[in-house]
Amino acid sequence: MLDPQLAAALDLTLDAVRLEVAAAEDVFGSPFRVTEAATSCAAAFVASVADLEAHRVAAPVGAAVDGRHAAVSFHSERLLTAERLAADLWAPLSGNYRSADGWIRIHANLRRHAAAARATLGLAKDDAAAARVAAATWNAGDLIGALQAAGGVGAVMRSLDEWRRHPHHLHLLERAVVERTPGDDGVGAPSTIGGSHLDGVRVLDCTRVIAGPVAGRLLGSFGAQVVKVDAPLDDSPTLELDTGWGKARVPIDLRDHGGRARFDDLVRGADILLEGFRPGALAALGYDDQRLRSLRPELIVGHLSAYGTDGPLGGMRGFDSIVQVATGLAHTVSFDPETGPGALPAQALDHSAGHLLAAGLVRALRSRRASGLVETVEVSLARIGEWLVSLGTGTREPPANLGALAQPYLRTIYDPRYGTVRHVAPVGKVGTRKAAWPQHAIAPRQP
Repeated sequence: MLDPQLAAALDLTLDAVRLEVAAAEDVFGSPFRVTEAATSCAAAFVASVADLEAHRVAAPVGAAVDGRHAAVSFHSERLLTAERLAADLWAPLSGNYRSADGWIRIHANLRRHAAAARATLGLAKDDAAAARVAAATWNAGDLIGALQAAGGVGAVMRSLDEWRRHPHHLHLLERAVVERTPGDDGVGAPSTIGGSHLDGVRVLDCTRVIAGPVAGRLLGSFGAQVVKVDAPLDDSPTLELDTGWGKARVPIDLRDHGGRARFDDLVRGADILLEGFRPGALAALGYDDQRLRSLRPELIVGHLSAYGTDGPLGGMRGFDSIVQVATGLAHTVSFDPETGPGALPAQALDHSAGHLLAAGLVRALRSRRASGLVETVEVSLARIGEWLVSLGTGTREPPANLGALAQPYLRTIYDPRYGTVRHVAPVGKVGTRKAAWPQHAIAPRQP
Protein backbone atom coordinates (compact mmCIF):
# COMPACT_ATOMS: atom_id res chain seq x y z
CA MET A 1 0.00 0.00 0.00
CA LEU A 2 1.56 3.26 -1.15
CA ASP A 3 -0.54 6.40 -1.41
CA PRO A 4 -0.83 7.38 -5.11
CA GLN A 5 -0.09 11.06 -4.42
CA LEU A 6 3.11 10.16 -2.59
CA ALA A 7 4.12 7.63 -5.23
CA ALA A 8 3.67 10.27 -7.95
CA ALA A 9 5.53 12.99 -6.06
CA LEU A 10 8.41 10.62 -5.34
CA ASP A 11 8.35 9.04 -8.80
CA LEU A 12 8.23 5.68 -7.06
CA THR A 13 6.67 2.82 -9.04
CA LEU A 14 7.58 -0.14 -6.77
CA ASP A 15 8.70 -2.13 -9.83
CA ALA A 16 11.74 -3.32 -7.85
CA VAL A 17 10.21 -3.17 -4.37
CA ARG A 18 8.10 -5.80 -2.66
CA LEU A 19 6.31 -3.61 -0.13
CA GLU A 20 4.37 -5.18 2.74
CA VAL A 21 2.29 -2.88 4.94
CA ALA A 22 0.40 -4.09 8.00
CA ALA A 23 -2.41 -1.56 8.21
CA ALA A 24 -3.58 -0.39 11.62
CA GLU A 25 -6.96 0.56 13.01
CA ASP A 26 -7.50 4.27 13.68
CA VAL A 27 -5.62 4.69 16.94
CA PHE A 28 -5.90 8.50 17.04
CA GLY A 29 -9.67 9.00 16.77
CA SER A 30 -9.57 12.12 14.62
CA PRO A 31 -11.74 13.70 11.93
CA PHE A 32 -8.64 13.26 9.75
CA ARG A 33 -6.91 10.01 8.85
CA VAL A 34 -3.81 10.54 10.95
CA THR A 35 -3.11 6.81 11.43
CA GLU A 36 -3.33 6.25 7.68
CA ALA A 37 -1.06 9.23 7.09
CA ALA A 38 1.54 7.81 9.48
CA THR A 39 1.43 4.41 7.80
CA SER A 40 1.62 5.91 4.31
CA CYS A 41 4.54 8.18 5.16
CA ALA A 42 6.52 5.38 6.80
CA ALA A 43 5.79 3.15 3.79
CA ALA A 44 6.98 5.87 1.40
CA PHE A 45 10.26 6.22 3.26
CA VAL A 46 11.12 2.50 3.53
CA ALA A 47 10.02 1.92 -0.07
CA SER A 48 12.39 4.67 -1.19
CA VAL A 49 15.26 3.05 0.71
CA ALA A 50 14.33 -0.34 -0.75
CA ASP A 51 14.29 1.04 -4.29
CA LEU A 52 17.73 2.58 -3.71
CA GLU A 53 19.00 -0.78 -2.48
CA ALA A 54 17.38 -2.59 -5.40
CA HIS A 55 19.30 -0.33 -7.78
CA ARG A 56 22.54 -1.19 -5.98
CA VAL A 57 22.06 -4.97 -6.07
CA ALA A 58 20.22 -5.04 -9.42
CA ALA A 59 17.45 -7.20 -7.97
CA PRO A 60 14.07 -6.68 -6.28
CA VAL A 61 14.20 -5.86 -2.56
CA GLY A 62 11.50 -6.27 0.06
CA ALA A 63 10.31 -3.61 2.48
CA ALA A 64 7.92 -3.84 5.42
CA VAL A 65 6.07 -1.42 7.71
CA ASP A 66 3.89 -2.08 10.74
CA GLY A 67 1.13 0.54 10.69
CA ARG A 68 0.72 0.54 14.46
CA HIS A 69 4.44 1.13 14.93
CA ALA A 70 4.30 3.97 12.39
CA ALA A 71 1.37 5.56 14.26
CA VAL A 72 3.21 5.25 17.58
CA SER A 73 6.27 6.92 16.01
CA PHE A 74 4.12 10.00 15.32
CA HIS A 75 3.85 10.33 19.11
CA SER A 76 7.55 9.76 19.77
CA GLU A 77 8.24 13.07 21.53
CA ARG A 78 5.27 12.51 23.88
CA LEU A 79 6.21 8.91 24.65
CA LEU A 80 9.89 9.55 25.42
CA THR A 81 10.90 9.39 29.07
CA ALA A 82 14.33 10.04 30.57
CA GLU A 83 15.30 10.12 34.24
CA ARG A 84 17.32 13.33 33.99
CA LEU A 85 15.17 15.35 31.62
CA ALA A 86 12.32 17.65 32.62
CA ALA A 87 9.25 18.01 30.40
CA ASP A 88 9.66 21.10 28.23
CA LEU A 89 7.46 20.73 25.14
CA TRP A 90 5.21 23.77 25.69
CA ALA A 91 6.05 27.23 27.01
CA PRO A 92 3.68 29.45 29.03
CA LEU A 93 2.84 31.85 26.18
CA SER A 94 2.22 29.16 23.56
CA GLY A 95 -1.50 28.66 23.01
CA ASN A 96 -4.82 30.00 21.76
CA TYR A 97 -5.93 33.57 22.42
CA ARG A 98 -9.25 35.31 21.86
CA SER A 99 -8.81 38.61 20.05
CA ALA A 100 -11.37 41.38 19.62
CA ASP A 101 -12.71 39.77 16.43
CA GLY A 102 -11.70 36.10 16.49
CA TRP A 103 -9.08 33.63 17.65
CA ILE A 104 -5.35 33.37 17.13
CA ARG A 105 -2.59 31.01 18.18
CA ILE A 106 0.90 32.02 19.30
CA HIS A 107 3.97 29.80 19.33
CA ALA A 108 6.52 30.88 21.94
CA ASN A 109 8.47 27.71 22.75
CA LEU A 110 11.75 29.23 21.57
CA ARG A 111 13.34 32.16 23.38
CA ARG A 112 13.39 34.54 20.41
CA HIS A 113 9.72 33.92 19.66
CA ALA A 114 8.72 34.31 23.30
CA ALA A 115 10.53 37.65 23.39
CA ALA A 116 8.64 38.78 20.28
CA ALA A 117 5.33 37.78 21.87
CA ARG A 118 6.15 39.71 25.07
CA ALA A 119 7.18 42.78 23.10
CA THR A 120 4.07 42.73 20.92
CA LEU A 121 1.67 42.22 23.82
CA GLY A 122 3.49 44.60 26.16
CA LEU A 123 4.39 41.96 28.74
CA ALA A 124 7.21 42.15 31.27
CA LYS A 125 7.34 38.37 31.68
CA ASP A 126 5.81 35.13 30.37
CA ASP A 127 2.39 35.66 31.93
CA ALA A 128 -0.35 33.80 30.02
CA ALA A 129 -3.18 35.52 31.92
CA ALA A 130 -1.82 38.98 31.09
CA ALA A 131 -1.28 37.85 27.51
CA ARG A 132 -4.95 36.90 27.22
CA VAL A 133 -6.02 40.33 28.46
CA ALA A 134 -3.69 42.09 26.01
CA ALA A 135 -4.67 39.94 23.02
CA ALA A 136 -8.35 40.72 23.56
CA THR A 137 -7.69 44.39 22.73
CA TRP A 138 -6.33 43.60 19.25
CA ASN A 139 -7.97 42.63 16.00
CA ALA A 140 -6.67 39.18 15.05
CA GLY A 141 -5.04 40.14 11.75
CA ASP A 142 -3.36 43.21 13.22
CA LEU A 143 -1.98 41.23 16.14
CA ILE A 144 -0.51 38.48 13.97
CA GLY A 145 0.93 41.06 11.59
CA ALA A 146 2.62 42.89 14.46
CA LEU A 147 3.83 39.63 15.97
CA GLN A 148 5.36 38.45 12.69
CA ALA A 149 6.98 41.86 12.15
CA ALA A 150 8.59 41.55 15.59
CA GLY A 151 10.05 38.16 14.67
CA GLY A 152 7.37 36.10 16.38
CA VAL A 153 5.19 33.23 15.22
CA GLY A 154 1.41 33.01 15.16
CA ALA A 155 -1.66 32.63 12.98
CA VAL A 156 -5.26 33.74 12.72
CA MET A 157 -7.70 30.86 13.19
CA ARG A 158 -9.61 29.82 10.07
CA SER A 159 -12.23 27.19 9.48
CA LEU A 160 -11.58 24.67 6.73
CA ASP A 161 -14.09 26.48 4.49
CA GLU A 162 -12.36 29.80 5.12
CA TRP A 163 -9.03 28.22 4.29
CA ARG A 164 -10.41 26.79 1.05
CA ARG A 165 -11.27 30.33 -0.02
CA HIS A 166 -7.79 31.60 0.79
CA PRO A 167 -5.53 32.13 -2.27
CA HIS A 168 -2.67 30.22 -0.64
CA HIS A 169 -4.81 27.09 -0.51
CA LEU A 170 -5.22 27.24 -4.29
CA HIS A 171 -1.51 27.96 -4.68
CA LEU A 172 -0.57 24.87 -2.66
CA LEU A 173 -2.82 22.60 -4.70
CA GLU A 174 -0.69 23.43 -7.74
CA ARG A 175 2.40 22.09 -5.97
CA ALA A 176 3.45 18.48 -5.39
CA VAL A 177 3.44 17.06 -1.87
CA VAL A 178 7.20 16.56 -2.30
CA GLU A 179 8.86 18.84 -4.84
CA ARG A 180 12.05 17.63 -6.51
CA THR A 181 13.84 19.94 -8.92
CA PRO A 182 17.20 19.54 -10.69
CA GLY A 183 19.99 21.78 -9.49
CA ASP A 184 21.38 24.49 -11.74
CA ASP A 185 24.30 22.29 -12.75
CA GLY A 186 21.98 19.65 -14.20
CA VAL A 187 23.48 16.23 -14.82
CA GLY A 188 27.01 15.23 -13.93
CA ALA A 189 28.75 11.89 -13.65
CA PRO A 190 26.83 9.10 -11.86
CA SER A 191 27.83 8.84 -8.21
CA THR A 192 28.46 5.56 -6.42
CA ILE A 193 29.07 7.10 -2.98
CA GLY A 194 27.46 5.02 -0.26
CA GLY A 195 27.20 1.31 0.39
CA SER A 196 24.35 -0.94 1.46
CA HIS A 197 21.13 0.94 2.19
CA LEU A 198 22.29 4.41 3.36
CA ASP A 199 25.66 3.32 4.72
CA GLY A 200 28.32 5.90 3.97
CA VAL A 201 25.87 8.67 3.08
CA ARG A 202 26.90 11.86 4.90
CA VAL A 203 24.14 14.20 6.05
CA LEU A 204 24.24 17.71 7.51
CA ASP A 205 21.11 18.30 9.56
CA CYS A 206 20.63 22.06 9.98
CA THR A 207 17.14 21.85 11.48
CA ARG A 208 15.35 22.27 14.81
CA VAL A 209 12.15 21.19 16.59
CA ILE A 210 10.47 18.13 14.97
CA ALA A 211 10.00 17.86 11.20
CA GLY A 212 13.56 18.38 9.96
CA PRO A 213 15.19 16.46 12.82
CA VAL A 214 12.80 13.55 12.16
CA ALA A 215 14.06 13.46 8.56
CA GLY A 216 17.65 13.27 9.77
CA ARG A 217 16.73 10.63 12.34
CA LEU A 218 15.11 8.49 9.66
CA LEU A 219 18.13 8.70 7.36
CA GLY A 220 20.32 7.62 10.25
CA SER A 221 18.08 4.60 10.93
CA PHE A 222 19.36 2.95 7.76
CA GLY A 223 23.01 3.85 8.12
CA ALA A 224 23.52 7.48 7.10
CA GLN A 225 26.15 9.41 9.04
CA VAL A 226 24.19 12.41 10.36
CA VAL A 227 25.80 15.50 11.83
CA LYS A 228 23.43 17.88 13.61
CA VAL A 229 24.64 21.44 13.08
CA ASP A 230 23.83 23.47 16.17
CA ALA A 231 23.21 27.11 15.38
CA PRO A 232 23.32 29.53 18.35
CA LEU A 233 19.56 29.10 18.76
CA ASP A 234 17.70 27.25 21.48
CA ASP A 235 15.64 24.10 21.11
CA SER A 236 13.72 21.74 23.37
CA PRO A 237 16.07 19.25 25.08
CA THR A 238 13.25 16.69 24.92
CA LEU A 239 12.90 17.11 21.17
CA GLU A 240 16.66 17.03 20.67
CA LEU A 241 16.92 13.77 22.58
CA ASP A 242 13.94 12.24 20.79
CA THR A 243 15.12 13.16 17.30
CA GLY A 244 18.85 12.87 17.93
CA TRP A 245 19.37 9.11 17.72
CA GLY A 246 22.41 8.23 15.64
CA LYS A 247 23.54 11.85 15.26
CA ALA A 248 26.77 13.60 16.11
CA ARG A 249 26.54 17.32 16.80
CA VAL A 250 28.72 20.29 15.91
CA PRO A 251 28.08 23.86 17.19
CA ILE A 252 28.48 26.44 14.42
CA ASP A 253 27.72 30.15 14.22
CA LEU A 254 27.51 31.25 10.58
CA ARG A 255 27.94 34.88 11.64
CA ASP A 256 31.46 34.04 12.74
CA HIS A 257 34.41 33.61 10.36
CA GLY A 258 35.62 30.47 12.11
CA GLY A 259 32.11 29.02 12.09
CA ARG A 260 31.73 29.66 8.37
CA ALA A 261 35.05 28.00 7.63
CA ARG A 262 34.04 24.94 9.64
CA PHE A 263 30.65 24.81 7.95
CA ASP A 264 32.30 25.05 4.52
CA ASP A 265 34.44 22.03 5.36
CA LEU A 266 31.39 20.05 6.46
CA VAL A 267 29.53 20.92 3.27
CA ARG A 268 32.48 19.82 1.12
CA GLY A 269 32.24 16.37 2.68
CA ALA A 270 28.44 16.00 2.63
CA ASP A 271 26.05 14.18 0.32
CA ILE A 272 22.88 15.75 1.74
CA LEU A 273 22.16 19.02 3.51
CA LEU A 274 18.73 19.58 5.02
CA GLU A 275 17.63 22.89 6.49
CA GLY A 276 14.50 24.24 8.08
CA PHE A 277 15.20 27.93 8.59
CA ARG A 278 12.63 30.48 7.50
CA PRO A 279 12.79 30.59 3.66
CA GLY A 280 15.63 32.83 2.58
CA ALA A 281 17.37 32.91 5.97
CA LEU A 282 20.22 30.60 4.99
CA ALA A 283 20.67 32.47 1.70
CA ALA A 284 20.82 35.75 3.63
CA LEU A 285 23.79 34.30 5.50
CA GLY A 286 25.49 33.65 2.16
CA TYR A 287 24.49 30.02 1.68
CA ASP A 288 21.93 29.73 -1.07
CA ASP A 289 21.84 26.50 -3.09
CA GLN A 290 24.28 27.89 -5.65
CA ARG A 291 26.83 28.72 -2.97
CA LEU A 292 26.39 25.33 -1.29
CA ARG A 293 26.95 23.53 -4.59
CA SER A 294 29.99 25.65 -5.34
CA LEU A 295 31.46 23.92 -2.28
CA ARG A 296 30.08 20.49 -3.15
CA PRO A 297 28.67 20.10 -6.71
CA GLU A 298 27.12 16.71 -5.87
CA LEU A 299 25.23 18.08 -2.85
CA ILE A 300 21.53 17.20 -2.53
CA VAL A 301 19.70 19.97 -0.66
CA GLY A 302 16.45 19.52 1.29
CA HIS A 303 14.35 22.53 2.28
CA LEU A 304 11.60 22.45 4.88
CA SER A 305 9.19 25.34 5.45
CA ALA A 306 5.84 26.12 7.05
CA TYR A 307 3.92 27.44 4.03
CA GLY A 308 6.37 27.05 1.14
CA THR A 309 8.75 29.57 -0.36
CA ASP A 310 6.29 31.48 -2.56
CA GLY A 311 2.61 32.25 -2.88
CA PRO A 312 0.52 34.59 -0.67
CA LEU A 313 1.85 33.11 2.59
CA GLY A 314 5.19 31.91 1.24
CA GLY A 315 8.10 32.53 3.55
CA MET A 316 6.02 33.10 6.71
CA ARG A 317 7.25 31.60 9.96
CA GLY A 318 5.28 28.70 11.32
CA PHE A 319 5.24 25.42 13.19
CA ASP A 320 2.89 22.44 13.12
CA SER A 321 0.43 23.83 15.67
CA ILE A 322 0.41 27.22 13.94
CA VAL A 323 -0.21 25.78 10.46
CA GLN A 324 -3.02 23.64 11.87
CA VAL A 325 -4.79 26.79 13.08
CA ALA A 326 -4.12 28.78 9.90
CA THR A 327 -5.41 26.10 7.53
CA GLY A 328 -8.59 25.02 9.31
CA LEU A 329 -7.34 21.68 10.59
CA ALA A 330 -7.45 22.68 14.26
CA HIS A 331 -10.93 24.20 13.95
CA THR A 332 -12.19 21.03 12.25
CA VAL A 333 -10.84 18.85 15.05
CA SER A 334 -12.83 20.89 17.56
CA PHE A 335 -13.78 24.40 18.57
CA ASP A 336 -14.75 25.61 22.03
CA PRO A 337 -16.03 29.19 22.47
CA GLU A 338 -14.07 29.44 25.72
CA THR A 339 -10.75 27.83 24.75
CA GLY A 340 -10.65 28.16 20.97
CA PRO A 341 -9.60 25.60 18.36
CA GLY A 342 -8.45 22.08 19.14
CA ALA A 343 -5.50 20.24 17.63
CA LEU A 344 -4.68 17.09 15.77
CA PRO A 345 -3.97 14.17 18.13
CA ALA A 346 -0.32 14.16 17.05
CA GLN A 347 2.14 16.58 15.48
CA ALA A 348 1.07 14.94 12.24
CA LEU A 349 2.24 17.69 9.90
CA ASP A 350 5.71 17.64 11.45
CA HIS A 351 6.13 13.88 11.42
CA SER A 352 4.65 13.49 7.94
CA ALA A 353 6.90 16.23 6.60
CA GLY A 354 9.96 14.62 8.18
CA HIS A 355 9.16 11.26 6.59
CA LEU A 356 8.41 12.71 3.18
CA LEU A 357 11.47 14.96 3.19
CA ALA A 358 13.61 11.93 4.05
CA ALA A 359 11.92 9.89 1.31
CA GLY A 360 12.49 12.67 -1.21
CA LEU A 361 16.15 12.91 -0.28
CA VAL A 362 16.57 9.15 -0.73
CA ARG A 363 14.91 9.40 -4.14
CA ALA A 364 17.34 12.19 -4.99
CA LEU A 365 20.19 9.88 -3.95
CA ARG A 366 18.77 7.26 -6.31
CA SER A 367 18.78 9.78 -9.18
CA ARG A 368 22.30 10.91 -8.38
CA ARG A 369 23.61 7.35 -8.25
CA ALA A 370 21.89 6.39 -11.49
CA SER A 371 22.54 9.43 -13.67
CA GLY A 372 24.47 12.07 -11.77
CA LEU A 373 21.36 14.25 -11.54
CA VAL A 374 21.59 16.55 -8.51
CA GLU A 375 18.24 17.59 -7.06
CA THR A 376 16.71 19.97 -4.56
CA VAL A 377 13.87 18.59 -2.43
CA GLU A 378 11.21 20.82 -0.85
CA VAL A 379 8.44 20.03 1.62
CA SER A 380 6.08 22.40 3.45
CA LEU A 381 3.85 21.73 6.43
CA ALA A 382 0.90 23.48 4.79
CA ARG A 383 1.10 21.31 1.67
CA ILE A 384 1.26 18.24 3.91
CA GLY A 385 -1.95 19.52 5.50
CA GLU A 386 -3.64 19.60 2.09
CA TRP A 387 -2.57 16.00 1.54
CA LEU A 388 -3.89 14.96 4.96
CA VAL A 389 -7.30 16.47 4.18
CA SER A 390 -7.35 14.70 0.81
CA LEU A 391 -7.11 11.30 2.50
CA GLY A 392 -10.73 11.65 3.60
CA THR A 393 -12.66 11.72 6.84
CA GLY A 394 -11.39 9.90 9.91
CA THR A 395 -13.41 7.85 12.35
CA ARG A 396 -13.72 10.33 15.25
CA GLU A 397 -13.74 7.28 17.51
CA PRO A 398 -12.24 7.60 21.01
CA PRO A 399 -8.45 7.51 20.70
CA ALA A 400 -6.55 4.43 21.78
CA ASN A 401 -4.37 4.43 24.88
CA LEU A 402 -1.12 5.26 23.08
CA GLY A 403 0.95 4.55 26.15
CA ALA A 404 -0.29 0.97 26.29
CA LEU A 405 -0.34 0.51 22.52
CA ALA A 406 3.27 1.70 22.27
CA GLN A 407 4.78 -0.85 24.67
CA PRO A 408 5.89 -3.41 22.02
CA TYR A 409 7.60 -0.64 20.05
CA LEU A 410 9.57 1.01 22.85
CA ARG A 411 13.29 0.59 23.42
CA THR A 412 15.10 1.14 26.71
CA ILE A 413 18.73 2.19 27.00
CA TYR A 414 20.89 3.59 29.77
CA ASP A 415 22.92 6.70 29.00
CA PRO A 416 25.08 8.25 31.75
CA ARG A 417 24.00 11.77 30.74
CA TYR A 418 20.25 11.12 30.79
CA GLY A 419 19.88 8.00 32.93
CA THR A 420 17.39 5.39 31.78
CA VAL A 421 15.77 6.47 28.52
CA ARG A 422 12.68 4.85 27.05
CA HIS A 423 11.72 5.83 23.53
CA VAL A 424 10.03 4.67 20.33
CA ALA A 425 12.31 2.39 18.30
CA PRO A 426 12.78 3.07 14.58
CA VAL A 427 10.18 1.81 12.12
CA GLY A 428 10.52 -0.50 9.16
CA LYS A 429 12.60 -3.14 7.47
CA VAL A 430 14.37 -3.17 4.09
CA GLY A 431 15.52 -6.54 2.86
CA THR A 432 16.77 -8.37 5.93
CA ARG A 433 17.85 -5.16 7.66
CA LYS A 434 15.70 -3.57 10.32
CA ALA A 435 15.87 0.15 10.97
CA ALA A 436 18.25 0.67 13.89
CA TRP A 437 19.98 3.29 16.02
CA PRO A 438 23.03 2.99 18.29
CA GLN A 439 22.69 2.19 21.99
CA HIS A 440 23.51 5.72 23.13
CA ALA A 441 21.78 9.09 23.04
CA ILE A 442 22.88 12.26 21.29
CA ALA A 443 25.24 14.40 23.34
CA PRO A 444 23.55 17.30 25.18
CA ARG A 445 23.79 20.71 23.54
CA GLN A 446 26.87 22.66 24.59
CA PRO A 447 26.09 25.83 26.58
